[in-house]
Amino acid sequence: MQKTHQPRAYYPALDGLRALAVLAVFVHHYLPNLLPEGFRFGWVGVDVFFVLSGFLITGILYDSRHEAGRWRTFYVRRTLRIFPLFYGVLLLVFLLTPYLHWNWSWRWLSLPGYFFNVIPTTVPGHPGQTLGYLQGHLANGTPIELAFLHFWTLCVEEQFYLLWPAVVFFVKDRRMLLRVVAFTIPFILLLRTTIFLHLHGEHTIFLLVRPTYARADSLMMGAALALLLRGPSATRVMRQGGPLLGASLTLFCLLRFLAIRVLHQSASSEPDTSWIATLGFTLIAGAASGVLLLTLRPATWLSRGLQWAPLRWLGQRSYGFYVFHLIWLQPLGLVAAHLLRWAGMNAPDRSYPMVGLQAGLAFVVTLAVSAASYRWFEQPFLRLKERLTHRPRQDATQQIQQRELQA
Repeated sequence: MQKTHQPRAYYPALDGLRALAVLAVFVHHYLPNLLPEGFRFGWVGVDVFFVLSGFLITGILYDSRHEAGRWRTFYVRRTLRIFPLFYGVLLLVFLLTPYLHWNWSWRWLSLPGYFFNVIPTTVPGHPGQTLGYLQGHLANGTPIELAFLHFWTLCVEEQFYLLWPAVVFFVKDRRMLLRVVAFTIPFILLLRTTIFLHLHGEHTIFLLVRPTYARADSLMMGAALALLLRGPSATRVMRQGGPLLGASLTLFCLLRFLAIRVLHQSASSEPDTSWIATLGFTLIAGAASGVLLLTLRPATWLSRGLQWAPLRWLGQRSYGFYVFHLIWLQPLGLVAAHLLRWAGMNAPDRSYPMVGLQAGLAFVVTLAVSAASYRWFEQPFLRLKERLTHRPRQDATQQIQQRELQA
């Protein structure tokens, strides 16, 4: 067993890809009418994050599979990256209870327990109440509401971190791990299809979208790329980004045409549409994998564009941006309405001035808070990662360039 720790591969362009993903999710939540109803796919930013996680985490685990202390190293680093901000936000909200009079229930325990994604969001018997909106009121009686609906994706990630290391560290062999991945991807597709065909309750769509098993094909596609790029065919695999992206998008468009024109299903682009929640998720993961491969190749225009400094800056703070961005949806709506009334405008809730001002406020506030959080709250914990585990980063871009020149 090796006693030394191998440097972690670092791909600068992936910071830019994180930025695009989190911006897409932001637009989906705050500017839903920016595009026609059938083309609102900003939520696929979440799938990009899943593929990225599968790729990066599998690479870390595989590269360290023979190291002494690999379990401790992995979980110390993940804990210091994820837990402080996640639990810090929850603790702050809890401490505000005496002032904002939150309406807590036992179901909220699913959030700090990281199983929020397996609890149906609609409260039984109360269709108007949705788990994910924390409701309270100000001293003057003004209703206040915080949105935590997007935290389900963090639960998916955490459950992946708990389960996948055991598989990689136990199996170790790259080819055998690829067989596990190759079995899992079609199995998940089959499982979602079976659920859709045989379960018809009010929570069926929930079972197709939010549990970790429902999105495991995205995680496994990222894992497959990490393993393939550590094999003898790495250069050839790296060049398949364009074809994979093109094939996935073509099949997705064909699936959409068949679903709408032949099967007369909804033309909505929401992820809870049946045709998306079955085969659609797999094709979206394939497209995200193609984008990832194009991002990893330094010579592509996409990779060069994603290394633009502002995008990389946002990508490095994307975790905080994602955590914060939706929480103050309703409070910032109140602020926007007040500002419009002060300016002499009587804008309805979903009018363009109202939505635009709310989105602008949300972007500025989220950007400022996530930047402050990263500098003064998250970075002290991130510096502890290097002190406690001693795994320096190594820019992998030059390695990729050398492989392509040698091919």
